Amino acid sequence: LLYSETLTAWGACRSIIDDVWMLPGYNAEKKLVTLYRWLPDHTGKKRLLATSELGHGMFMPTLSFDPKRKEILICEGPWDGMVLWELDKKRNVIAVPGCNVFAPSWLPLFGGKAVTFLFDNDHPREVKGKPVSGGALAGARRAAKLLATTKPPPKAVLWLKWGEDGYNLGLTTGFDVRDRLTIGLNPS
Repeated sequence: LLYSETLTAWGACRSIIDDVWMLPGYNAEKKLVTLYRWLPDHTGKKRLLATSELGHGMFMPTLSFDPKRKEILICEGPWDGMVLWELDKKRNVIAVPGCNVFAPSWLPLFGGKAVTFLFDNDHPREVKGKPVSGGALAGARRAAKLLATTKPPPKAVLWLKWGEDGYNLGLTTGFDVRDRLTIGLNPS
């Protein structure tokens, strides 16, 4: 998945200086606020890293984002957002850098809309010997609480429930929208 037109629509490009892939991050007014670069992090795994002095922004196809649309789908990570956008042009699709990254300054974008979080299938984990819910569930709850403070509030706030408890142990932790769309809705 991911056509070159999709990468262009979402602003992905290679740096003319060092050939590193970059992706813009936007605020609620669709203004560029940061630039992400596809680089190895401290573990050596490649990730989109924001410009450290600027903080985070949302990923979106700014030219096709229509404020008149009544629904906004929010994916975890730009790759999920791009794949879903390729398949669903009737709703606005955006992506956040991670399930626990949802800035209060983004709230004006969601007032009066039906908002659906399509975060990853994150299994519960243990922190200092205590069980905690997966990041996606915690992130969706945190964002929903923030959305409840928006004036006007969203018409609806929904989230993708991978299983009975919000996650599915039959799928790997981190399994996401792009994974599901890659293998199809009815895997054999």
